[in-house]
Amino acid sequence: MRGGGPAGALALVMALLLTACTGDRARGESDGGRATGLASDSEASPPTRVSLAGQRPAAWPRLPAADASGLPWRLPETGADLPSLLDDLPGRATVVVNPRIEAINIAVTRWSELELLVAGAEGGWRRLNLGDLGLPEAQRYSDTYGAGQLSPDGRRWAGPVRDGVVVLDLRTGAARIVRLRSPGAFVWVPGRGPVPAAAAPEPEQSPSVRSDRDGLRVIDAGETVGELTWGSDRFPLHEEIWLDDETLLIATRPWFLVWRPATGEVLRVTDARALDPAAYWQISLATATAGRRAR
Repeated sequence: MRGGGPAGALALVMALLLTACTGDRARGESDGGRATGLASDSEASPPTRVSLAGQRPAAWPRLPAADASGLPWRLPETGADLPSLLDDLPGRATVVVNPRIEAINIAVTRWSELELLVAGAEGGWRRLNLGDLGLPEAQRYSDTYGAGQLSPDGRRWAGPVRDGVVVLDLRTGAARIVRLRSPGAFVWVPGRGPVPAAAAPEPEQSPSVRSDRDGLRVIDAGETVGELTWGSDRFPLHEEIWLDDETLLIATRPWFLVWRPATGEVLRVTDARALDPAAYWQISLATATAGRRAR
C-alpha cells in the first residue's frame, strides 16, 4: 500500500488516443475499439523524457486556474483553525486528504483520533473528525485509515468501517453505515454507490503508470509514451491520478504537479509544503470534478 493508503486506493483511468487513420476515424478509436490518445496508430513516437533534477518547483509555470478542475492552490498548515465540516457543509467536495498517517498496518483505536481535511468545490477547507459522525466504536476499522473515497460527483464521501463503509452526505451531513458482504476494498459504482472492489465491473483498459525509485513511466499498448525521473536518490512519497485524458496529477511534496506525458510538459498546481515529510498521507479526488471524461 503506497503512502500508507488503505484498501480502496485511487484507481488510474485511460487516456485518449489521436489516430492517424483515414475516413471517419480521424479522431476516434484504436483498432481494439478503445480511445487512447497517447500514441499514433500508424507509428509509435519516441517517448518524451523529463528530469526533475536540479529544478525548483516553485519556479515552474502554474497550471491555469481554468484547467485546475477544482484542485486547491494550497494545503492548509498543520494546526490551522478550520471549521468543522458538519458545521459548514460544502455540498460538494473536490479533494479529501489524510495529512498524517504515522504508521501503516495499524488498526484504528478510536474514531476521534481520525481527522481528515476536505476541500469544498468553492475552495474552502474544512476538517472532518470521524468522532463527530456518531460511529459505534465496535465498527472501528482494523487496518490503516487513509482518505476514504469521494463519490464521482463529490457530493458524498465514504470511508471503511469494520462491516462495510460509512457514507456521509456532504449536502445534509447525514451519515449511515452500508454493510458490504466483503468489507475492505471498495469502489464507487454509478447508480449503485460503494460496492466491494471484487464485485465491481471490470474497468476499461487504460495506460499504466509504472513507478520505481528512478521515476515514472506511462505505457500504452506496450509502448512507453513518456518518462519522468526524480533526479534524486530519495524516492518521494507520491500518488498518481489521471485528471483528464492527457494530464497526470503527481501528488507529492513540496508541490502537487501535473505532467502531460505526450508533450513532456510539467506544471505545478498545489502547494503541499504543509505535508509532514516524516509521515505518510493519502488523498482522494472526486473523479467528475477532476475533469475525467465519462466513457
